[in-house]
Amino acid sequence: MILGRPLGSMPLLRRARISVSLTFMAEGTVRILLAWIGNRDLWAAGVTDRVPLRSPSTSISPLAGFPGMPVSAIIHPNSGSDATDIPQIGSESTSPNLDLGPTASALLDCAVNISHAVLLTSYPNDLVNAYKAWLCSQTKIHIKFVSTSLRTPADFESIGREALKAVRSVSQEFGDRATIFYHLSSGTMSMSAVWLLIGKGVVPGKFLQVSKEEGVKEVTIPFEMVVDFLPDLLQRREASLPSPMVALGSRSFGDIVHNSEVMNGVIGRANTAALYESPVLLEGETGTGKELFARAIHSASKRTNGSFYAVNCGAMSGSTVNGELFGWKKGAFTDAKTDRKGLFEQADGGSLFLDEVGELTPDVQVRILRAIQEGEIQRLGDQVTRKVSVRVIAATNRELQSEVVAGRFREDLFYRLSVLVIKIPPLRVRGSDISLLADSFIARMSKATGEERQLTTEAKQLLEKQHWPGNVRELQATLHRAWVWSGGKLIGVEDIGKELLGVDLPKSILDRSLGGGFSVDLVIEEVKRHYVQRALAAASENLSKAAELLGLSRQTLTNWTRSLETSNSHTPNGRTKVVKK
Repeated sequence: MILGRPLGSMPLLRRARISVSLTFMAEGTVRILLAWIGNRDLWAAGVTDRVPLRSPSTSISPLAGFPGMPVSAIIHPNSGSDATDIPQIGSESTSPNLDLGPTASALLDCAVNISHAVLLTSYPNDLVNAYKAWLCSQTKIHIKFVSTSLRTPADFESIGREALKAVRSVSQEFGDRATIFYHLSSGTMSMSAVWLLIGKGVVPGKFLQVSKEEGVKEVTIPFEMVVDFLPDLLQRREASLPSPMVALGSRSFGDIVHNSEVMNGVIGRANTAALYESPVLLEGETGTGKELFARAIHSASKRTNGSFYAVNCGAMSGSTVNGELFGWKKGAFTDAKTDRKGLFEQADGGSLFLDEVGELTPDVQVRILRAIQEGEIQRLGDQVTRKVSVRVIAATNRELQSEVVAGRFREDLFYRLSVLVIKIPPLRVRGSDISLLADSFIARMSKATGEERQLTTEAKQLLEKQHWPGNVRELQATLHRAWVWSGGKLIGVEDIGKELLGVDLPKSILDRSLGGGFSVDLVIEEVKRHYVQRALAAASENLSKAAELLGLSRQTLTNWTRSLETSNSHTPNGRTKVVKK
């Protein structure tokens, strides 16, 4: 049969016999049909009476198979539990209308060449078993029936939940070998809409329609969810991506403690990026959790069963990182006693995280570009090229665009790495996330040591007022110190205040990057804090003398010190002292 040829143009029995040819496929390819079983499928198989939907005398409707519907009203009177009782194609007991139904039509079409099928249903077991026996008698295709639980056949939430389970299962089982076909002509309109959303926005696939006029036809959907719609959704509120359509791997991000709007948006982007094979570039200050995001993206992707390797490019010299990434052949250098696989080979089928990618030397950049662009690597000292399939997730705390302009980073590699860019915000703009993270760290230490401790409300408030130039890593270190030295069950303001470390004002304050959490108010506050601290120290805490040194009135300096209590710790005598940050 030719794709798009009318169903009635070939004898049905011949069509059923030809279905055996579906098993002769290109090696390694799997063509999977995902479909909901609908009433038209059951009618075509003779499993239910062919009663018009508008008939008031029966309970048959597109909503058949749900609680409250008597099974006796929809089971075909001639069908029993034995498969031999089920009407076959062309038998006398079938209707003169020889339509196979949308699902069987797609499965038996040689042009589509389906090899596997996952059929979702919420009908009663009696109907499903009868249909299964009939369908399996027509084809040797590997078919999996999935029983689902829907509130109603038009409820998007439950349909989306069950559909995503099926897609996730298929992706995990077959990986890159699978070509998914979403069936738009079986089930309810809501079910078709869900397949459309998933196929265009979550796991890309092809779409099939069935009609008597054109038969089985692959259809092109003239839009892309990510390109045409997703940017607008993210701009309005990245945290509110349609659920559950864009949440296939959301559980993989559960280790990222957050509640702020800014982090909800970033995780929404990362969750979406995980669904594609494109390289990802994570930008953010040191200590913001870029490796945690990289691991979550890998876990949420269809490479989740593959290996994940991480390498800090800034911690190794050029020669060392070459060997670590690409391996070497025995005898390539003095200490090369045996052949060794590099991380690109070890991560084949999985993901490789290149941390501080901006530190790479030019020669290593060239080799990485070839690995990403051509999918092949060459070990040191070897003339043989080896094919690899690795998803690269890179991270940097530098402005790579500035590095490109300065000639320190290859422009072509930059564009290869920055297909999907995610900016991780600094801790200082995450608001209440600071308290959530603090509670999480304290709870983790309590579990590890068996010593129960908690932060006081005042201690949390103090933590939220800090600038945290070292971000999450600095917060964790501060809490660790406070835990060790506090000694009591409660960690209070004084315990935290003693462990806050002052950091000198960066010399490059006029060269900071805009965007990505930048706030001019925070920069101004940082400058104020720096000079107020210096003046108070030089004037031995005398406000009048400090104000004179700063060129301010005493009242203005008093107001400044009050506003800068966002970084205050309390001294034993009850006075407040501005801590240099």
